[in-house]
Amino acid sequence: MAHNLELSDERLTIFQSWSKNMVRYGLQAKIGRAWMSEKGGVAYQIGYFLFLAGEVDCELLPLNLEYLILISEQENWQNYLSKQESFTPFTRYAFDVPNGATFIECQNQLALHSTPYECKAMNAKSFNECGKNEWSRDLRGIFHSFSSYREQGAIGFVIYHGKQLIAGISSAFVYHNALEVEIAVHPDYQCRGLAKKLAAKMVISCFEKGIVPLWDAHNIASAKVAIAVGYPFLGTYSAYETT
Repeated sequence: MAHNLELSDERLTIFQSWSKNMVRYGLQAKIGRAWMSEKGGVAYQIGYFLFLAGEVDCELLPLNLEYLILISEQENWQNYLSKQESFTPFTRYAFDVPNGATFIECQNQLALHSTPYECKAMNAKSFNECGKNEWSRDLRGIFHSFSSYREQGAIGFVIYHGKQLIAGISSAFVYHNALEVEIAVHPDYQCRGLAKKLAAKMVISCFEKGIVPLWDAHNIASAKVAIAVGYPFLGTYSAYETT
């Protein structure tokens, strides 16, 4: 049986040695939720990301496994997850925080990728529209309304072709003076430089506001965009999706 933990609980210091920005920044900002099993397993969740530490215990996992991405930096949990038929392994790409060189590269990318499509700030209309399309749904992050999105300091930009939403970049989560980047492009408009333009716009905007835009790529396409705009690549790591 598992019981909930306050995000200030000292037992969550088990994550202090982790390198994942989502864990370190998330716990510092006290967002998400955490719980612990009687066997000593510890779980921390932000959105659909579930981080696992301590002793392996299947009771730590939610009973109703909706879509989740499960991640652990511990070998015991990695071994357990790799043997479960209900989890599909995949590779994620970790990046360090952007720096001055990233800012310069983003300026270069904006000059290089001049497109006929205008990049606009996320507003209530575009936020709601993101939720209507499967490819853009994650651009809403963990926010249920645009008022919550705006009040918590989220930032985002979208691109339209006429009246059609075709690309966007946004805040999946907002931490203390930092945010987690989420980017998506309509399948029919990929490979046109839209993602790089959006990424460059986002990084420059965040730098101007004193916010750190963190990037942890779900796939190689996202990783290539991060590299193109100057994010320092740290390496790959294994994660698991519920199927």
